[in-house]
Amino acid sequence: MLRSAAEALWLDEGRALRNALSENIRDCYRHAEHCRRRAKEQSDPLLRQDFLDCERRWRLLERSYERAERMEALSKGLLPAKRVKVAA
Repeated sequence: MLRSAAEALWLDEGRALRNALSENIRDCYRHAEHCRRRAKEQSDPLLRQDFLDCERRWRLLERSYERAERMEALSKGLLPAKRVKVAA
């Protein structure tokens, strides 16, 4: 059984989107960790809190990207199977 051209294109675009989202999630994680390290280095409580707030915002963005990934995966599961049967 072969995939239809439309389904193949949709799956390829989904893979590109997943890769982009996963990269964004990794970037957010790295930024959040950087902010956490910087917060630990600060002796000024206000600066420490600023870095902790920054970390929190990066984590929120990370979760947003993760949610988008899950929604994309869910929508793939709900995609009606459109297969082209090949005569044997």
